[in-house]
Amino acid sequence: QFMGKDNILFHSIINPASLMATGQKWIKPTHLS
Repeated sequence: QFMGKDNILFHSIINPASLMATGQKWIKPTHLS
């Protein structure tokens, strides 16, 4: 029941922040369906 609850936080905030911190040009999504 607990396993996987942090996936939303990681994939929506932490992972994009780490990618932006690299300084490379990443395509950031503007709309999630």
